Amino acid sequence: MKFKSLFGALAVVLLCNVAHAQLHISETRALYLRQKDGSTSDPERAQLIPPLTWGQDHEWRLLLNGDTRYRAENRVNFDGNREIPDNDRVAFWRSRLSADLTYRRRIRIFLEYLDAQQLGANMQYNQEDKRDFHQYFLEIADPDNTPWSLRLGKQEIVLGKEKRLVNASNFNNIRRAFYGGRAMYRTKDLDLDLFVASPSTNSIIDDGIVNGTAAARPTHNRYFYGAYGTFKRYQPTQLELYFLGLSDRDNHRTYPNKQVDEEGNFSTTDRYTVGAELYGPLRKNECGELSYVLGGAYQFGYNGQDDINAWMAHGDIGYQWNRKWKPRLDLEGTIASGDNVNGDYDTNSFNPLFGATDLIYGRIPFFRLQNIRSVGLVGSIDPTSKLKLRAAYHYYWLDSQTDAWYDSNGSSRGRDTTGKSGRDVGQMVDVTAFYKYSKYMSWEGGAAYFLPGNFSGNVGKPDQSAYLFLQTTLSF
Repeated sequence: MKFKSLFGALAVVLLCNVAHAQLHISETRALYLRQKDGSTSDPERAQLIPPLTWGQDHEWRLLLNGDTRYRAENRVNFDGNREIPDNDRVAFWRSRLSADLTYRRRIRIFLEYLDAQQLGANMQYNQEDKRDFHQYFLEIADPDNTPWSLRLGKQEIVLGKEKRLVNASNFNNIRRAFYGGRAMYRTKDLDLDLFVASPSTNSIIDDGIVNGTAAARPTHNRYFYGAYGTFKRYQPTQLELYFLGLSDRDNHRTYPNKQVDEEGNFSTTDRYTVGAELYGPLRKNECGELSYVLGGAYQFGYNGQDDINAWMAHGDIGYQWNRKWKPRLDLEGTIASGDNVNGDYDTNSFNPLFGATDLIYGRIPFFRLQNIRSVGLVGSIDPTSKLKLRAAYHYYWLDSQTDAWYDSNGSSRGRDTTGKSGRDVGQMVDVTAFYKYSKYMSWEGGAAYFLPGNFSGNVGKPDQSAYLFLQTTLSF
């Protein structure tokens, strides 16, 4: 069973080689409708199959891509208590096939098939999406006359340099997608995204039992919308400004994304986020470049009977040396508000929406941008053009001693409403190595270790945790 994805990918390669005999093969990449340089895919992504073109002046172009990835993981004591056995060895297998059809840079039809499976685990991690169409959308544009384009359908949305609030993590076995519409404006001075969408979910309640492997579908009555702009006129310094809204009108859903107020009552919610990101170089000379990232956001609205009043801020200062191994060192700081008093009709816990968690807050998925204070030191080197090494250290505290410690999914890992357990959660060290053997094959491996603090011990998680992974990716 676990070889189906790989055999499927190889079959597509063979079929496309047959098609070469009948269609003209272009050596240029298919066209992103909203870009005038004609690039449709990541320049680093493999293209074993050249684009196929036909029609007058090759007005039709079809680009076929795919990859298959296998990752083995060893998870040690993720529940933080050695008296409760939860060590696990699990493997994740994910394959993707995509077809990208464009007509005269004005019409684009994109289809991506995904098969994501979990193999050999003791528990379900809700990381399966078997034989599903992960993306399918229509994009319309006229790049010679307007910088606007419109994309309709199921699609990934990734916004911002830091991706702290909207991301589609590639490390996860399944990637986040949305059902909806997105208008995009692209010029040399401004990138602007306007969108209205419903987040996709693979988790439902089936006959009273949580099913985390159901076919993807829109989350009922849950809507994500907003505007995100990146101002590039004064490059290399760039400024991002955004407004993001998340509304949930389902006050009966028990899973996923159950909506309750501080009193525990089912509720509807409207959460609005306004924020900014500023980044660029501070100083550059023959030795290297000193750069920075500053960002912050404020959330308001309501959740049932409760008012929302939350915020976050982060900063990063880093130095990139002009040396053979490209050494880089970054000092990071993050704070996201937690709830001050439970039951006071005022919700102060920041919600990271659909943001990135992997690596930003450590490789073990114990944290996210919610009720957290953290500092981190991150270093990286490139010993060769193919090998990249990264090491990171983070220390974590709760922002509010009376709010919960939230993991990457937003679940509570412990809470002391009296505030007497302190705020020292712990520290984490993680290392990662990435080796790109060729544009068709790469390997990645890493390890992480979490050392708990006083708060962790006081809420029943006094023991260390560890994580190890190794993955192989084949692309075409």
